[in-house]
Amino acid sequence: MKVICERAALLEAVNQVSSVVASRSPRPQLTCIKLSAVKNKDGDELTISGTDAEIALTVRIGRVDVVEEGSSLVPADKIRQIISAEDNESTLTIETSA
Repeated sequence: MKVICERAALLEAVNQVSSVVASRSPRPQLTCIKLSAVKNKDGDELTISGTDAEIALTVRIGRVDVVEEGSSLVPADKIRQIISAEDNESTLTIETSA
């Protein structure tokens, strides 16, 4: 997966989804958010999802450039720290390896 998006939109979406993600859990996947990048005929889209096994939240960002489709689970606290630390950048590139 490789996607380029606006930092502000990404941070807002990650903050929203992180609010429902468990900070601690015996199931590690519940401390993560799922990033899914897809190319649609209507435009590229990044979907950010999270859950605590009781409540789920999904946010879609349409102002993205998907270079390579894919999805990945990322620890919510880590991705928030990384995005927040890059406050001098207006766009960010998220790239994962298969």
